[in-house]
Amino acid sequence: MAGKDKLSILYLDLARHPVAADDYAGEDIRFSTMFEVLERELGCTQAVFGEVNVDWLRIREGCEHILSNQSKDLRVASWLAWALYECESVSGLAAGLGLIHYLCKERWLLFHPRKLRTRSASMQWLLLKLEKALGEDISITHQLPEFQQLLRQLDGLDEIFNLYLGSDAPLLLPLRRRLARMIQRAEQVEQEPVKVVERVKQAAVQLFSSDSDIDNERDAQRALSMQENSVRSLCRWWLKQKTTDLRAFRLGRSQVWYAVDSLPERNSEKITQLRRLPADKLSNYQERFEQGLYADLIVDLEASLAGSPFWFDGQRMVWNCLKALGGEAAMREVEVQFALLLKRIPDLVELRFHDGVPFADVETLQWIAAHILVPEGNSEKD
Repeated sequence: MAGKDKLSILYLDLARHPVAADDYAGEDIRFSTMFEVLERELGCTQAVFGEVNVDWLRIREGCEHILSNQSKDLRVASWLAWALYECESVSGLAAGLGLIHYLCKERWLLFHPRKLRTRSASMQWLLLKLEKALGEDISITHQLPEFQQLLRQLDGLDEIFNLYLGSDAPLLLPLRRRLARMIQRAEQVEQEPVKVVERVKQAAVQLFSSDSDIDNERDAQRALSMQENSVRSLCRWWLKQKTTDLRAFRLGRSQVWYAVDSLPERNSEKITQLRRLPADKLSNYQERFEQGLYADLIVDLEASLAGSPFWFDGQRMVWNCLKALGGEAAMREVEVQFALLLKRIPDLVELRFHDGVPFADVETLQWIAAHILVPEGNSEKD
């Protein structure tokens, strides 16, 4: 949490520091070259044919330069807040909103633009972005302090805008209520200890690069172990940002199932020595599913599936969570990856854990027949 606090402090200092010794806010730079360049690049995010590749780091640096050296401008601050979200996720957004909160609370009469309706429009732009990003498919439980901070900042901004803008105030109430509801549900969930993995942002680079040559089996196993850890960290990162991110389901399943090329040892009754998840954990997962806590549940389900690759009931539960969240692309990814495994080793679904419980219960077998191993010529989905 220290790194996140440092980020908030950094941008709060940017808000407090004047652009010149005797001039806090500077000039209105609406028609400056740098402002227009940023505005034009941000316009690409609303392109007719979908969002193009936007260099968010460049936008972040450009906004920082303007706010530090040229003008304290709410339009630029809103752009910066969103660029921080794109670069640093929720902790970045919290830092950006902290900057905006300071400007509005402490420097309302000084910063640009001076027209109240233009100020409102600046925040409305950011609000539209937030409403799309902070949906029900965001995992709250594993980022609870950050979201609690976001809600406090939005509460404070709503109060300020209603005071100064009246009927022109941007409508923050629906987003505040949604966040409050999501936070309340997350607070009711019994949380397991969560390890803070500081290296997750480097996981993608670590995954495909290594400075060490592999000259023997020991080196190979060590490299494989490092890659597996990086994959898990990366997939968890993706899921915490957006629970329907199909990359996590593709990469995670590839990593778990790539080495499975034969049936595990079993007796004549098809009982293996593999142990299933503890009953209390299964019960907890079912309760959370029934409560509709789909986004947070997916993060934990995926972690369990990484350690229990033959718990096929869990695959069905993930799929149903994604269905409830409207994550159709991620649903298809779960189907495709599972189908590849079962087409390679079809008898897996007939096996059982050490206590006789099947890898796939009756409901899961029906789901597999309907959605995973669909007969050719019958691709209809429910």
